Amino acid sequence: GAFSWDVGWIAVPAGILITAILWINEFPDLESDAQVGKRNLVVRLGTRRAAVGYELLVLGAYLSVGLAIALGWAPPGAAAVLLAAPLTAKAIRLLRAHHADPVAIVPAQAATIGQHALFLALLTAALLTALL
Repeated sequence: GAFSWDVGWIAVPAGILITAILWINEFPDLESDAQVGKRNLVVRLGTRRAAVGYELLVLGAYLSVGLAIALGWAPPGAAAVLLAAPLTAKAIRLLRAHHADPVAIVPAQAATIGQHALFLALLTAALLTALL
């Protein structure tokens, strides 16, 4: 019945990465969202600045795991999430280059979903391994 950061921190990178999926999926809808008065952050910031927001989100997921390791909440093996970094780099690179092109960012959206799945699978494996 109590909250503990020793376990609760796991929700932080998971939540950040699902937010990144939702965030990048707003890019293709920018014009239609703006036309109907939806003032989400991508509409408010514009695609170039929203791309920077995306970068901060995904980098925050890695930083949260690093912080959890440093605080002793996660085992050192949790650093295995860095194996998802190539997908993160791909998504960032594509979004930077094509932030205003809804069709061209589809691979960045796919990389974001892949990054989420791989990152959390690696984190889960590291946590389970530490329990054994």
